[in-house]
Amino acid sequence: MKMTLSRTVSTIAALGLFAHCARSTPPVAWTNPEPETFSFEATTVKRTDTAAPAAETAAATPAADSDAGAATPAGDSDAGAPSAGASATPAASSAGAPDSAARAAVRAALDAQHAALAHCYDEILSTAPEAAGRVNVEFAVSNANAVTRLDVRVEGEGGLAQARACIETAMRAVTFTGMPATGGVVRRSYSFVNPPIELTIAQPLEVRSRPAAAAAAAASAEAAHGVLTDAEVRNQLSVALPAMQACYATALRRARTAAGAGDMRVTLRPNGEVEAAAWSSSVEPIALMGDCLGAAVRAQRFRNSGTGATVRASVTFAR
Repeated sequence: MKMTLSRTVSTIAALGLFAHCARSTPPVAWTNPEPETFSFEATTVKRTDTAAPAAETAAATPAADSDAGAATPAGDSDAGAPSAGASATPAASSAGAPDSAARAAVRAALDAQHAALAHCYDEILSTAPEAAGRVNVEFAVSNANAVTRLDVRVEGEGGLAQARACIETAMRAVTFTGMPATGGVVRRSYSFVNPPIELTIAQPLEVRSRPAAAAAAAASAEAAHGVLTDAEVRNQLSVALPAMQACYATALRRARTAAGAGDMRVTLRPNGEVEAAAWSSSVEPIALMGDCLGAAVRAQRFRNSGTGATVRASVTFAR
């Protein structure tokens, strides 16, 4: 009996001690901190870009690009708990306030690869001149500044998808510094835009009549309507502009920064046909376009003037 009572008392004492310990020791909660998110506005890449963009466009990164369940900031602000290398309340650059230290470092790292992206675009445009669109890039970066994941999503047309491998190579060369203790997710969108070719015919044109030989004028069955005017010649030359732009696009494949002016001299027969077209320029890549431009102009038919004419036009090509 005494032994049973002793065991009962010992059991009750043990239960009491267990209950006391359970009340005095709170449970330990283990949490996995979310990585800080750096989302930047879309920036534009053109084939002629050779340096980092001076400023980004105002378009914000779409909310649809956010990670499910991640603490993604609204607009252009950073998210996550304060950590080493990041401001506790980083200000959004789109609002005109300075970047946090970590955000500024991320932006600089991305900007350093802008010229490489422009090179990728230039390479594609040499075979797919209509390539354009948007590329969304997302990095997962550890607190040791190592890229653990890279996603490149192309939303374009005209062959932009062919640039994906080159863009990935350029993005893998990005070197991040000063990432927060939680690591980070970096997002940026790039808009690839091919600037239109600019072709300018200087004002005024030089148009001079060429009196036809009496026999040739008499043999002409078409009625003459007077000397060609500057406006008439300009309007007819404008019909050849698409073909002349195509000549320039071909020249850009050999020299992507080719730009400059030259003189086009056109000789017209009395019936309006082009007898000859000569091109001269002091800029070597532009000077090589003579055969192509001559063919574009010779395909035109001007008004029958009965006298013919010589035309001199100064034409400027720019990207």
